[in-house]
Amino acid sequence: MNYKEIKFSRLVLLLTVTVTVTVTVTVTVTVIISFPVISSPPIITVSKKQFGDKWIFKREEVMLECRANGALLVINPSTLMQYLLNSIGAEQMKKSEIIASPLSTILHKPADLSEQKIDITRILKTAQNLFKN
Repeated sequence: MNYKEIKFSRLVLLLTVTVTVTVTVTVTVTVIISFPVISSPPIITVSKKQFGDKWIFKREEVMLECRANGALLVINPSTLMQYLLNSIGAEQMKKSEIIASPLSTILHKPADLSEQKIDITRILKTAQNLFKN
């Protein structure tokens, strides 16, 4: 018998065991084990080169992650530390569901002190687009 099964939401393991007993009886047992595949959350790398003068981070490159529960995070690729990008992530941090730090930790301080607020709109939109993909 040939078994062919393709599933994208589950990983299927097919195991066939043949046992021969000295009484000349052959028993073949086929066991199919199926379990869900854990997919990783969408992650993209963004850089200062992409954003130019609108770059808001101290690092030249960061990763943006979109969790299935709606949390948006910025990840420092060298330390793998996570930083909150939206309020959903902040709520989960308060509940100890994720470990993260405030975004202000990795934001580039403006040279002109009159610019007290840093606009994160472009980074936020880029991260939100991960949900669509």
